[in-house]
Amino acid sequence: MGARTAARIVALACVVFWLGQAAVRAEELRYVSGSYLNLRVGPGLEHASQGLLPRGTAVSLLEVGGVWCRVRVGAVQGWVSRDYLVASPAGLQGASPLTSGWIRGNQVNVRSGPSKAHRVRAQVNTGERVDILACTGQWYLCRFVTGLEGWVAQWLVKVTEPLRNLPADSTPAAPAGAPQSGIVSTAKALLGVPYAFGGASPSGFDCSGFVYYVFAQHGCPLPHSAAQQYQVGLPVSAESLLPGDVVFFRDTYKAGVSHSGIYLGDGQFIHASSAAGGVVVTPLAKDYYAKRFVGGRRMR
Repeated sequence: MGARTAARIVALACVVFWLGQAAVRAEELRYVSGSYLNLRVGPGLEHASQGLLPRGTAVSLLEVGGVWCRVRVGAVQGWVSRDYLVASPAGLQGASPLTSGWIRGNQVNVRSGPSKAHRVRAQVNTGERVDILACTGQWYLCRFVTGLEGWVAQWLVKVTEPLRNLPADSTPAAPAGAPQSGIVSTAKALLGVPYAFGGASPSGFDCSGFVYYVFAQHGCPLPHSAAQQYQVGLPVSAESLLPGDVVFFRDTYKAGVSHSGIYLGDGQFIHASSAAGGVVVTPLAKDYYAKRFVGGRRMR
């Protein structure tokens, strides 16, 4: 092999290595430093916004083009101004957390990054309080009262106030192993139980008492109030509902969020209905409920 050929091989190897490193760098995380940042469909102010990203939102960096960056948040891709991104949560010092919450599981892994591929820094248990500093995909960056910071799967953190203004399609999918099918099976087994205002047992249910009871059987305590249940879990649009999600309705027997049920799939939900006199299955498209539907929440 001649010296010139060897030099070309070395140069080619360097190029391949550099491209590999560039690919790795393209998936690095960045953090929104502005109060709210538009996620646009193209690189410029003339392009429409797909949604607003709150301060601290973690995004995957895919491409840098001048003053605009192509990023991914959850399942959604778009363009943001690079002036409002920082490389580390440390660049957000002094910022308020996105929201707060607590751990809902025992021996929950706290990881060094937002995937199961990252090492486990510590394990925590049910009830430990957290501030949520950032989010990406199905993960929250959590800060514990001990000073520990790390990433926790979203379904293992119950938030006091769901994050708002994220693009609808960035709603996390139900995680592998979450017992959504068990929720549905338990709910269906209670078909026909009579309605009882304030009831939360198989002798009689009201709407929120039915949801409360079903989720309690699977180790997921919820408030016994539709309005309070609506403040728990992760928001889910009508298009993204999965069996086991909780669905909510407004202005039924009183103003505001006042009725809840459990989505079964195929456009059907199960609920304790005062009008029907018990636990029944109803289409979401039924006129009365379609007009009052306000959204869903993924509790597991």
